[in-house]
Amino acid sequence: MSKKDIVFAYLKKKSPKLQLNHFKVIEEQADKKTGTHHFRLIQQYKGIPIYASDITVALDKNDNVMAFFGEVLPDLDDKDINKVAAISDKEAIKIAKEAIEKKIGKVKQYDGDVTAEQYIYEFEGRFYNTYLVKASTVEPKVGYWHYFVDATNGNIVDNYNAAEAFD
Repeated sequence: MSKKDIVFAYLKKKSPKLQLNHFKVIEEQADKKTGTHHFRLIQQYKGIPIYASDITVALDKNDNVMAFFGEVLPDLDDKDINKVAAISDKEAIKIAKEAIEKKIGKVKQYDGDVTAEQYIYEFEGRFYNTYLVKASTVEPKVGYWHYFVDATNGNIVDNYNAAEAFD
């Protein structure tokens, strides 16, 4: 049995309701000094990652699970999640930029690239198919803006500024 198989067997034993095909290994690291292996996985729904659902499983040198941390969502197939995107990532960026500028004023230049990644996002007990748009600004206000734009209709589900401004 491979180390990856051991990780998936552990997840299945830990929670029989988990659908293992909803997990993808995104990183594997071996510590040659200690003989341990660390697997980082992300939970997905129909190929779309679940926001903030990454978990880590660590194996000792004898391939026993020595640590598990992170959060997983059971019964994803029972959730009412629309997986069909009606807007593109470029449209989501445009929507988020308009909302940012409505909040802080005209932005002449964004600091770096404005990005959009698709995620399933849980908000107030519901699950949304969203694009997480991230944008940095310096003027007219410092911000590292995170906008969750509903991929099915273009509505803004949630947003926050991850930058801390000092006045």
